[in-house]
Parts: sequence; structure tokens; C-alpha cells
Amino acid sequence: MHLKEYRKARRITQKELADAVGVTQAYISTLESGKRKNPSMDVLVRISKVLKVDIRKLIRIEGETA
Repeated sequence: MHLKEYRKARRITQKELADAVGVTQAYISTLESGKRKNPSMDVLVRISKVLKVDIRKLIRIEGETA
């Protein structure tokens, strides 16, 4: 599952997630679209807490298909 799917499963908008994490909605959009691929660990931790998902599920290893 990808960030967008986790966010939608929680019924949270990009703006709501961005506000809760402390980033812009545009930043969340670029993460979801894949235009930005390497968010900081701090941002990943905050996203995982807001979405209540294990951080390991948000981190994709290069070459991994899951």
C-alpha cells in the first residue's frame, strides 16, 4: 500500500495530513505522486503517527515491488 492509500483509508485530505505533519499540502502531493522520493526520517515518523501505520510500511526499499 502507498501513502495515498493509507491516507484515504483514514479519510484524511492531503491538507489535513499536511497540517498535522507540519508540511505543505504541495509537499504531501509530491510524495504521493512520486515526484519526491526521499522525505526526511522526521517527516516519515510524523506521517506514520498521524496515519497510525508502521513506518516500515511507508519506506520502500529500491527494487522492492510491494
